[in-house]
Amino acid sequence: ILDSDFHGNAGDAGGLAIQVAIDGLLDVDRTSFRDHFGFDSDGLPLPAIQAEPGSEVFLSASTLSGNQQALIADRPDIVFLRHLTIFDQVDGGVLMELGASSQVLFDNSIVAAADTVAFDCMIKEVEEPTFLSIDAILDSDGSCVSLASSIGLTGDPRLLPISRADGRISHVHFPSAAADAPSPAIDVIATGDCTPLDQYDRP
Repeated sequence: ILDSDFHGNAGDAGGLAIQVAIDGLLDVDRTSFRDHFGFDSDGLPLPAIQAEPGSEVFLSASTLSGNQQALIADRPDIVFLRHLTIFDQVDGGVLMELGASSQVLFDNSIVAAADTVAFDCMIKEVEEPTFLSIDAILDSDGSCVSLASSIGLTGDPRLLPISRADGRISHVHFPSAAADAPSPAIDVIATGDCTPLDQYDRP
């Protein structure tokens, strides 16, 4: 899925925007997921993206904003989350339960809520995963930072309201560059760890 926008779905089961089936594969780049709301029959909040056991999920240069939850992954084989903005979910950001075959890479991302009322990250090891790497994370409640291997920042990311550039499909939260209150996400990691282009294909 490239250069797309998933907006305003509601439901009472599964992933509200995308459900990745058992052993399924999802590859997303330069895409936004906005305003997906719903609860299951037990009253538990539902995510925009839900990944079943054995699935492979690759998300990069994308934005998840204002959803009930962002991502739930249950014993996935692979979850690669890179260069993401996961902002202002109602009932939590990223929830993963990892199994013995799980490989997780989560880096260079913002995971935050405007008012922290739920977790930004909740990653449980049901069994010791094959690979788990979390780094260069900015989150608002410290839950992701506590798992980061080197660069981890806790605080308000100071993001601007979600917007869409003319001629683009996906939406994005830009970090504030205001002189009196710049985003702490700006110029934190080495350029060698960044992709050459952002969500809008700009350097």
